[in-house]
Amino acid sequence: MNLERRPLLQKNGNNIKQVKYIMVLHTCLAFTFSGIGSLLAVYFHQHLGFSEGMSTFFTNTTLATKYLFALLGGVLVDTVLGKFAAICIGSLLFLLGNMLLFGPELLGKFLHTKFEYDWIVFTAFYLGSVGNGLATPSISTFIGDQFSPEQEGTRAIYFSWFYWLIQVSAIVSNLAIPFLMKYFPLYITFVALSGSLLFGIPTFLVPFKQYRKVTPSKSTYPLFFNVLYHAIRNRRRYIFSQKVGTNFHWLDPALDYYPPQTVEDVKNALNVMLIFLPMPFFWAIFFQTTSLWVFQASQTDLVIAGFEIPPNAVTALNPLMNLFLIPFFSHLIYPFFKRRKHPIRPFTKMTLGFITSALSVVCAGLLQAKINDPTSPKQTVLLILPQYFLLSCGEILLSVTAYEFSYIQSPPSLRAMLMEVWILTLFIGSVLLSLVGLTDLGR
Repeated sequence: MNLERRPLLQKNGNNIKQVKYIMVLHTCLAFTFSGIGSLLAVYFHQHLGFSEGMSTFFTNTTLATKYLFALLGGVLVDTVLGKFAAICIGSLLFLLGNMLLFGPELLGKFLHTKFEYDWIVFTAFYLGSVGNGLATPSISTFIGDQFSPEQEGTRAIYFSWFYWLIQVSAIVSNLAIPFLMKYFPLYITFVALSGSLLFGIPTFLVPFKQYRKVTPSKSTYPLFFNVLYHAIRNRRRYIFSQKVGTNFHWLDPALDYYPPQTVEDVKNALNVMLIFLPMPFFWAIFFQTTSLWVFQASQTDLVIAGFEIPPNAVTALNPLMNLFLIPFFSHLIYPFFKRRKHPIRPFTKMTLGFITSALSVVCAGLLQAKINDPTSPKQTVLLILPQYFLLSCGEILLSVTAYEFSYIQSPPSLRAMLMEVWILTLFIGSVLLSLVGLTDLGR
């Protein structure tokens, strides 16, 4: 690969401080995206007057737009743009979308009038989703590009901070934004979200000449699909001309056209994709935290210790629980079973993850039954804690395990493509939940 003349890292690693500038932008993007996610359902329902069903639909199509463009952007990043350009373009589009949100609100405040600007709102949200989808997936790999092979240990430390910052940003944003919406004029909320990006983008650009940028390479999609095509097309001839044994694989006919290692890589890639198959159903449950579960919280008693919280503040529960549950599982639960010669294998973790995620839906259903019962007193919002706890456990057992396991099992030549397939599962999950919103338009 061709690298720029001025690499970030020398052998002694003295210039590793440049990575911190990327982390600043990453934190600002995470803060803004989490904030947008926490306000969408309430904003569509309370401020634009849509039903709960339509608000759920718009909330999740906004998420779907992000993941769709993360998928499409991944192809462009790998083949045309490169990671640095994708981060810059995506961040600026995300900023533009946020600025479109507070502009009309701010003008309405000072001109003492109310604008009919639904089309601007939808343009802003979807434009922001396009930008965020383009920028965010490139940041983690761009950080990885800054490290030389001998700095693997340091890279691991930075990636630990990377994931920790996502959780902390989500907690702060999911708490701050709902309270800003409730107790301050709406434009203040959008100014805060835009202000985060106005700080992060220039900070990221400060050392732009020192960043290590990997030149885009050829897409691996044509190779992958060509192997599948030749395996199917050549199947009959291969079977009749070869001594097909018990170890025959349906991709083996492609060996007449491609080296054994290439065909083996495609086999491994397909095995990883099998792991991804159930993930959209998990995401369809998980994304309820920013829509359906917010509306459920709004039907409960939101007063805690004499203080009323906004219903969308409950979106902070998932990242807050993850902050404690991730080390709890990694340093206590998993080692406990491993020391007793009964390690929890990835398939077992994922199975348990599906069970706990399903139980979170059961808890949500039981709570909703109590809420709908006219003979029952109004339920406290604290009763929403069990479903968030079970879902957070499910996320760690299922999502984190599947992502880590697939990365390890992925052939290096097709790893980028498989990470894009992972994003596809997020897209499908958000679309599935959007369809749920369409089935309940009357609410």
